[in-house]
Amino acid sequence: MAQILVIEDEQDIRENIIETLQLNGFDVQGAKDGERGLMLAKSTHPDLVICDIMMPGMDGFAVLAAMREDDSLAAVPFIFLTALADQDSMRHGMNDGADDYIVKPYATQDLVAAVHSRLRRAEAIMDEAHHQIDELHAHLYTMVENDL
Repeated sequence: MAQILVIEDEQDIRENIIETLQLNGFDVQGAKDGERGLMLAKSTHPDLVICDIMMPGMDGFAVLAAMREDDSLAAVPFIFLTALADQDSMRHGMNDGADDYIVKPYATQDLVAAVHSRLRRAEAIMDEAHHQIDELHAHLYTMVENDL
């Protein structure tokens, strides 16, 4: 079961997102601000993060930047879910490494579809990385065997 972290300062929205994702079979944790969200991400290493942008203290852009700078979190899929619908904010988020950008209000099925899509993509990337590692091991074994 995929573990998702929701970082959202509005309690009702956070609880709604958590409930929606839990009903769709995900293990979900929530954080009410960027600082707590980043600490939780570092301690739990979620499979995906959904984050608001406009939050007091550490905003969503800062959370994304901190995650992308942390080697253990850099590859975690990251979705912005925000009321910021302007082109500059969207471009900023995507240029900083967000995997998706969903504008509030949102359709529940769009959020769930985005989560599934990002998790499938991350799984495909991991599968390819494991395949390449296996090929490298086989090649290395062949080289060592030939040298002996």
